[in-house]
Amino acid sequence: MLWLWWGRLLVLADNPAALQAGLDGLDQAIVRLRAAVALEDAAGWARPALAIAWMNRGQGCTRKGGPDDLRAAVGCYDQAIGQLLDGGDVNALGASLMNRAVLLLRLEDVAGAEAALRQAIDVLTPLAATGDAAARNLASAWSNLGVLRLEAGEPTAALEAHREALVWLRPVAAKGGVAGALDVAARLTNLAQAADAAGEFAEALAAGREALQLISKTTGGDTVQRTGLWLRAAHGLCVALGGQLSARPDAAERAAWIDEAGDVLERALAEFAAIKPGTGADEAAAPAARLYGYGAWLYRTHRPRHLTAFLLAHLDATETRAKVAAEAVVAARQDVVQRGFEDAAAGGLERDGELLRGLSGVEERVRAIYKQLNSAAGPA
Repeated sequence: MLWLWWGRLLVLADNPAALQAGLDGLDQAIVRLRAAVALEDAAGWARPALAIAWMNRGQGCTRKGGPDDLRAAVGCYDQAIGQLLDGGDVNALGASLMNRAVLLLRLEDVAGAEAALRQAIDVLTPLAATGDAAARNLASAWSNLGVLRLEAGEPTAALEAHREALVWLRPVAAKGGVAGALDVAARLTNLAQAADAAGEFAEALAAGREALQLISKTTGGDTVQRTGLWLRAAHGLCVALGGQLSARPDAAERAAWIDEAGDVLERALAEFAAIKPGTGADEAAAPAARLYGYGAWLYRTHRPRHLTAFLLAHLDATETRAKVAAEAVVAARQDVVQRGFEDAAAGGLERDGELLRGLSGVEERVRAIYKQLNSAAGPA
């Protein structure tokens, strides 16, 4: 058993050498536990321990991350499942099936992943009403199935799966403080995306709004994780609002939705800007850039008089945002040309002139950013 505990500890290490030592330790444990399983009087304790050893070995191989490592991890979970099917911890069986499914997805075996998730759901459902761990694993299985179904182009099935995930997760997460609230917010964000894709706009808006409300009330914990989730939830809600805007609502609804999207954008980008350099901000940079791009589209198409202010307020010294701003400038100028100053009598000529002057300011800032980036890169 010492090899088992030693291996379990080391496979969690960030050091590659320690990780490999952990895998070697688990191999030693597996050899000894297999021998113990063959002994009738020891099988009662050895079989569950052997399943745990295989599960931890699968975790270690997953952390190594290469294609061959992922395939090896699948094999480890197959071994664990084989032991658990002969009798043992049903929750561990469900978790092993779910981990196997996630690995198969990474290996692009969609059919195998779905089969494993459905088996996990069948195994965990009878147990979930009796324990929080099983309920949480069941919620994860339903959530992963929802992600898989959406990627397969089946938004209605995805939406149903995400609804089930929340049914099982909410009671458990209510006991979990900040971590529980963020977990529910993440599942709500998934549900909002599926609902939007399924044409259930009201449900998408409600889920997105609840997710952001939960995130905004949390304090402490992993700031980068929280901000990344905030950005993802904000982008999902903004996309749903954009879909509503394209449905040509009346003037009052249109104004309210634009205002809401603008508020969500500003708050989320401000949260990202508050992350201290060197604390993992790079992980949230991509979703923040997508949100910046959405804001450029929103203000260019629906509130052009606010476009310049938005672009400049959130234009940092990165090539990604500089590119978004440059493309927005080109598109906004083309919009002015296409309008042809037709609404001059209503003050449109003056507004377009002000917009064009503002865009020139954005263009100057973009040029300065590219000059700085090229200078930092040095000669080719």
